[in-house]
Amino acid sequence: MNIYEKLREVLNLKYHPVGFKLIFEQNYRPEIEQKFEAPSDLKRFCIFIKKAGEGKALRLKETNSSCLMMNRKSTIPSPTKLELNIQLDFRGLKYFLLFPKDLYEEEDFDGLILVLNPKTSMKIIEAYVELFNKPLKLNCGIRSGVCSEITAYVAKRQDVNFSFLCSGAREFAGYDECELLCGIPAKMTDELLEKIVKE
Repeated sequence: MNIYEKLREVLNLKYHPVGFKLIFEQNYRPEIEQKFEAPSDLKRFCIFIKKAGEGKALRLKETNSSCLMMNRKSTIPSPTKLELNIQLDFRGLKYFLLFPKDLYEEEDFDGLILVLNPKTSMKIIEAYVELFNKPLKLNCGIRSGVCSEITAYVAKRQDVNFSFLCSGAREFAGYDECELLCGIPAKMTDELLEKIVKE
């Protein structure tokens, strides 16, 4: 049993822990085309996360998602000191991979996404505070919701963050009213997960 399977068992997670990976020309591998499924239709990003949590390995482009916020600018003005528009606007981004990390343990990843409830979220937060000796400061309310808060923020800021989901996530993706998402950068997963599964 790998660490991700143990985590799912210890936290009694309904969904697989989801790994995400940014693919550029320099880390592109031809086998990605066969190993990861390209969506056949347009869906919300939160739906793709759920599908990966149910066991699918996906490769996304901006055109696959109705809310995947790559190079998408808001027309709403925002104060310059507020991070309301954190986006996956990396130059040269080819694919965004989502996959069940416990089933694809060998696959390299940039971050981990967990579908949690308030009780299991507290286990993540408690482990974070004990390990890093600082409070976990959440960055929520970003315009693109799920897409920004647990992928772009985690990839760019290299820190743990939570999303209470955007307005459409529960309605269109069918998330439970008590479910929320947690994003963890790859560099923090070993310590955090080891601490959680040992407690």
